[in-house]
Amino acid sequence: MSNKLFFAALLIWICAVGAELFIFSQTFTSCPTNLDSIYGEAGFSFIPLGYTCTWENLPEGAVIKSYPSLSTLLAPLVLLLWGFSLLGKKIK
Repeated sequence: MSNKLFFAALLIWICAVGAELFIFSQTFTSCPTNLDSIYGEAGFSFIPLGYTCTWENLPEGAVIKSYPSLSTLLAPLVLLLWGFSLLGKKIK
């Protein structure tokens, strides 16, 4: 039962990552700012998982990069630890 539940959770997470990547590639092509003339370049990060924005044409030559929250690492970390615990049970 635990193995089936683990693989179901893993499959759901992989599908969610794929859906986010597909939706991101279709909709996010630039990152707007409060200034009408400045748009950032959109990108995607796998660690941590999510989209990024980079603004390079800001006043005074500043470069700002926005990353996804580190909380996106929680699901893969839980799945990894869960997988290791299942492997530990098989070895015993």
